[in-house]
Amino acid sequence: EEHFQLMRVRTSSEVSEILPTLVSRQFAVHTLRIELGSRLEIDHRFKIRCAVVPLTGGSSRWLIETSNQGPYPTNTNDGEDFGFAPVPQAQLSVTTPRAPPAATVDVTIVISSLIDGPQQLIAPLGVLFPTGVGACGASSNFLCTDIGEFRQRRITKISAMDGRAPPLNQPLVLRATLPEVAEAQPTWVMMTRENDEQPEQWGYVASFPLHPLPSIAFHYTAVAGKSNTEVVVTFTVGAVAGGKRLLIQAPVGYILACENGAGRIQQVPLPGGDPLCTDMHSAVATALQQRQLTVELNGTTFGFADYAFGFR
Repeated sequence: EEHFQLMRVRTSSEVSEILPTLVSRQFAVHTLRIELGSRLEIDHRFKIRCAVVPLTGGSSRWLIETSNQGPYPTNTNDGEDFGFAPVPQAQLSVTTPRAPPAATVDVTIVISSLIDGPQQLIAPLGVLFPTGVGACGASSNFLCTDIGEFRQRRITKISAMDGRAPPLNQPLVLRATLPEVAEAQPTWVMMTRENDEQPEQWGYVASFPLHPLPSIAFHYTAVAGKSNTEVVVTFTVGAVAGGKRLLIQAPVGYILACENGAGRIQQVPLPGGDPLCTDMHSAVATALQQRQLTVELNGTTFGFADYAFGFR
């Protein structure tokens, strides 16, 4: 149909190999002509897959004909097959000031165009939201609630405080936990729809990249069963400055402790006053907690620099 622009084409047969010898577009950009290397066979199922760009909204009809290059088609559907109805595109942006792997961060959504109605936001694979009504909203100008998943991707329902469409051109801050490793080409998708009905509008935007600590290294003598092994950690802050708290989590089988008794570490070049070190060695600590250790800077935050500290 002339309301679509053809982009890419791929053909195949589920039964036999009938490869095209020529694929071309005719009559501007909305008609596709395929010349096959052999004749079509009856009772065989064939597929043509092409990428198109909808130029208008509303319903569409698709005409399919076969021909022997004569004046009339050998087969036709007479254009009676309804295709699909393109919907308006939602416009949005998604940003965050920091994106460490596995961190809980504030993500800012700005919607610049949408139609009135409930909005569903589908996060990239691995991104999680707090559960509970309104739990994922971190700003007071909208409501955000995790409502389920689609192909292992979490879905949130976002709306204004009165339940209508969220406000346009305003920062909507939601809280999310990022994955440890991002999928290839992660995207955020927004749809206007009620429950599982057909979307009335949708759009998507590429996600922000994760920012792991570069050049991080752990230095220690690896002797099995040895206690009080000194460990030195070196790392570089090179993506996002700020922050004052570090969490160290060791592999299974390790127990971490602060240097020189509880509350201290070997400061080496950490900035500020004496940092506060916290370990979990109580009788009620879980195996996971015993593998963890936190270090909090005293009176300052991390800037763009190289750092190191030690513990046992």
